[in-house]
Amino acid sequence: MLFKCNLNNCLFYRFQCPSAGLFQCSITGLVFKMEGGVLYRTVHWDRRLLSQSGKRPAGPLFKFTCLKWSVCQLHIQNCEIHSEGGCDFLSVAHVTDDDSMEFLLPHETTETHVILNITGFCKYGITKEQEAPVSPIRALVLLFYQLPDDNNRTTLNVLLLPRNVDIDEALLLNHDSVFQTISNPLTVCKTRRTRNGD
Repeated sequence: MLFKCNLNNCLFYRFQCPSAGLFQCSITGLVFKMEGGVLYRTVHWDRRLLSQSGKRPAGPLFKFTCLKWSVCQLHIQNCEIHSEGGCDFLSVAHVTDDDSMEFLLPHETTETHVILNITGFCKYGITKEQEAPVSPIRALVLLFYQLPDDNNRTTLNVLLLPRNVDIDEALLLNHDSVFQTISNPLTVCKTRRTRNGD
């Protein structure tokens, strides 16, 4: 069972499992091998600390609190495309309460998740080498329409959101706009520009 609440523009998720097993959060895509419950939310990365280690974020940083029993494995959703080599440069940052950071190699990397065996909780997030080549990712394009202003001008904001970022958090940041739904997720890759913009 999943509970989501919004406190001071910060989303908290509480995931409660009826028995031992593998459970996936339908909002964040996280998978827990666990029994009991967990409370979690996204927090800001310390980019300075990441940069000192030659890393950059490759997804959200999650802060966890284990409510009951234990979680022994965590599957963090990634947006990299495995077959394109995007997963070759991934690691998982484990950030402790005193803000020290260690980088862990995944137990396994699949097309959709980075799998990590864990013994305790704090903060975990996927990182990528700073010098890693640019590779395609899975993403959503979000359209935000701002209603006419006093001069009767409207604005359409386009946001490219990596697939491993919670869409509800993007909606919180664009609260003064009307979200326009679009269809399927897409694959985004770097291409060269032409003079005509084609």
